[in-house]
Amino acid sequence: MIQLTESVYSDQIGYPIEMLDWNIVDEIIPEPLGGAHRDVEKQASEIDRVLKQSLQSLSKLSEEELLESRWEKFKHIGQYREVNM
Repeated sequence: MIQLTESVYSDQIGYPIEMLDWNIVDEIIPEPLGGAHRDVEKQASEIDRVLKQSLQSLSKLSEEELLESRWEKFKHIGQYREVNM
């Protein structure tokens, strides 16, 4: 799974949410209040929790299922469709 840490100071605050909506990332790992640099241990603990959860979920898939799910996900990134105006 791909994660993206959401920054409260980002000029593009909607960007992580859009990436989630577009299925580019599977989950947004929230930062502690004030940013990850304010509480590095808490942020590291949260990243550790999410990675372990993701690995546990992914380890249940066969190699073929994992490859197929990744292919299905990534082949749609960057797709577009033309709209007649």
